[in-house]
Amino acid sequence: MRVNVALVVALMAVSAPTVAKEKAPVLTALEIQQIQSREFEADFNTVFGALITTLQDNGYTITTSDKSAGIISAAAASKSKMTYNILWGFGSKKRSQSVSAFVEPAREGWTRLRLTIVDGEVKKNLYGGSRSDNDVANLDAAVYSAVFEKIEQVVFVRKALASPPAAPATPYVTSVVAPGSPPVGVPASVPVAVQPVSAPPVTSNLAKPM
Repeated sequence: MRVNVALVVALMAVSAPTVAKEKAPVLTALEIQQIQSREFEADFNTVFGALITTLQDNGYTITTSDKSAGIISAAAASKSKMTYNILWGFGSKKRSQSVSAFVEPAREGWTRLRLTIVDGEVKKNLYGGSRSDNDVANLDAAVYSAVFEKIEQVVFVRKALASPPAAPATPYVTSVVAPGSPPVGVPASVPVAVQPVSAPPVTSNLAKPM
């Protein structure tokens, strides 16, 4: 008995459960802005410097910095590996991540920071040519939250270092005046009038003779 292979394959395809791929939710422009933005209780200079320090401490190279415009760009790259493409030929592929930031004053005493993190690939061939593709904006809220927490720590340290030291407390001194000395604050050459104090009358508790 011959079995129709095509029919069996078709039946298996129909009976196999369909697994739907989970798609990432589409975020609105307002939701993206909320993920990428945070306000800090510090002035513009403190936040701008804290951002540069945080990026450098985490292995990023500052590529652009314009303080007057409030713009900072930085890039970091991971290890590369050899690849081959029929059109591109032999070369290397390197995963890269870039960060762009915009810093601006917010309400009084606060500064707003917005970050944009982009993940991508940079490919180079053996002849020195390069191209970048697969650039995708990172919209993971946990990633941005972790970066903002690190910036917050640097802001806290910078504010503490910039605060003026507290004035030392004035010690309380109790003056001891020797007998016969003038009161505190009165020169010794100034005579001090002393009011005579009369002794109270002495009364006897003895009964008078009858």
